[in-house]
Amino acid sequence: MVNQIEAEFDAVKSSLEAAELDLVEQETESLALSRASVDYDAKEREYVINKELHDHIVGRMRGSNMDNQNARIIDQAQSPLEGNYVSPNIILNLGLGFVGGAGLGLVFAFFIAFVDDRVKSSFDIESVIGLPLVGSFLKSKSLIPSRRRRSCLTMQIGRWRKRS
Repeated sequence: MVNQIEAEFDAVKSSLEAAELDLVEQETESLALSRASVDYDAKEREYVINKELHDHIVGRMRGSNMDNQNARIIDQAQSPLEGNYVSPNIILNLGLGFVGGAGLGLVFAFFIAFVDDRVKSSFDIESVIGLPLVGSFLKSKSLIPSRRRRSCLTMQIGRWRKRS
């Protein structure tokens, strides 16, 4: 019976050693497979990036891709028939430009005259105040040669307005 137990012990011991060797082999295979999986994932990412880059470059080389836009061809273009060409009418264009420019210039001049509220004549003063004009000053450089005299004259006119 002791021989039988020793035989069983040796058999179990050898099967344990075989199992440990198989385990080491499996671990080695698993690590190699894991490394291969990481390499495969990196290659797959690189492939996807390169494919997208290639598709983008090919799309740009072809110009505008009509499949992706909301455009369609309605009628094909045709070349004009002989003698049925369209050309600009230079005399008509020049005439219309001259008449249009003169018209816009007149409208602008009347608008500026309408908006301008400066006093230019005695009639303007009489129409604003409602009284007849008693006198006016002559515009002469010899009478008012400097700014100082001009300011004195303005002060005197201001005093006269305050009294009335």
